Amino acid sequence: MNEVDFVSIPITKALVGAARSKCTNVKFNRHTSRAGGGGQLTGNLGELAFKYWLRDQCFFDYECVAEQKKFHDFIIAGSKIDVKSKERTVAPRANHQCHVEERIKDEDCDYYIMASVRIPKGEVDPSSVHLLGWIKKAVFWGLPRDDDSKKDTMVSHKVFHSRLEPMSSLISEVQKVCRR
Repeated sequence: MNEVDFVSIPITKALVGAARSKCTNVKFNRHTSRAGGGGQLTGNLGELAFKYWLRDQCFFDYECVAEQKKFHDFIIAGSKIDVKSKERTVAPRANHQCHVEERIKDEDCDYYIMASVRIPKGEVDPSSVHLLGWIKKAVFWGLPRDDDSKKDTMVSHKVFHSRLEPMSSLISEVQKVCRR
């Protein structure tokens, strides 16, 4: 997978406004790691971008459960999907890493959607949101680490974007799982 496979979601004032309106600026569960609930804008933008992508695919058979503060954000055909968003100052590339904190490894989820939110250095507003791809949770945790997490302040499992499946194959994947 490479940058061509990333899905760009247009940044609009409405999108940013909707994401900001969901920010509480307080930790909403025991796994929120940043002080004052920081990072909520990035997470909200990733979730909204995925929701807009589903709509653009003319796929409406899903349930958005992000507001319920579970460890997944959407349910599609019975599959639980968690959107993991990373804030960056640069555009995403295939040789960048995505990560999931190890402390949520055993939480209830079937797939991860990886999103990248670009907020240029010195800016407060995002300039782009990309859906990078998806990966089955079991596959993600079975891959060897692509990092030296000793440098991290949070213990995370990281893999390169190039290991993700393209967004274009997600809906057929979860529908296939549902038919089993």
